[in-house]
Amino acid sequence: WDQKTVLMLRTALICALVVGAAMAADKEMTAGKLALKVMGQSGKMTITPSDDAAGAMQITMDYLQEVDSAGADVGTSGPMSGKHGFNSFATQDFTFSDITTTTYGGVAAKKVTFECTMRDGAATLTVDTLIFTENGTVVNGDEEYKVGEKSLKFNVKMSGWAFCAGESGNPCSDATGAGIKFGIAVKGKADKGEAKTLRPPPAGKKNPKAFAMGGGADFIMSTLVTIDSAAPSEMGDGYPKTSMSGSKQLFEFYLPQFTTDVSYDPVVSYSPPPPRWRRTRR
Repeated sequence: WDQKTVLMLRTALICALVVGAAMAADKEMTAGKLALKVMGQSGKMTITPSDDAAGAMQITMDYLQEVDSAGADVGTSGPMSGKHGFNSFATQDFTFSDITTTTYGGVAAKKVTFECTMRDGAATLTVDTLIFTENGTVVNGDEEYKVGEKSLKFNVKMSGWAFCAGESGNPCSDATGAGIKFGIAVKGKADKGEAKTLRPPPAGKKNPKAFAMGGGADFIMSTLVTIDSAAPSEMGDGYPKTSMSGSKQLFEFYLPQFTTDVSYDPVVSYSPPPPRWRRTRR
């Protein structure tokens, strides 16, 4: 090769390495009384309270799979790029935004966005991660809850997903999709998070599900999901659910079929005291 060709190849290699390093780089954000570290292309993030490093919690975006009305996986045949699900976010293309200052429900927060493109770029999963920098109250449908400087909220949104509609051949093989199961692995100070009871809501109201993960950390899961920007509605069928897979504790959410997008908002909060949750009148 002549010198010019060698120089061009060297430049291309350096550019590829720089881009690859940027995509795989960790992302860190400190706000309020929490520190967040997103670990490269792994789909993992660690949340650490500033006053108790031993109370750190690791959250892993674990899997995503389209299912039919009976809960069976669909869209699983053919090339990986066309399948309607995957078992690891590490196989997907995703990016992280810069850290920005924002508000959520009128409460000040810092935000970083994780965006994952799926199925050859046709669908997008966006996860806004917010650490609140002041005390306040936020509302999700008819749920209302307190947040503070040791509260972190995820806004999970999926858009552009074309569900199986009985097509023959790969990847649907005559199946019809009804929704998507989305799994998150959560590991706190405790070996296993235990269901806990939040402070009693007003009479006739209902609390979301909550698990004590050790180190004062609670993983709080609304039972509501927002479909196509309509009013929040129940996931149904007992979701969200939890199970053990080896040493991993999985929390599974069900996102019913949608046309444009679907969103879901779990919360991590460190206590004491636990946040008070209540249902408000519509």
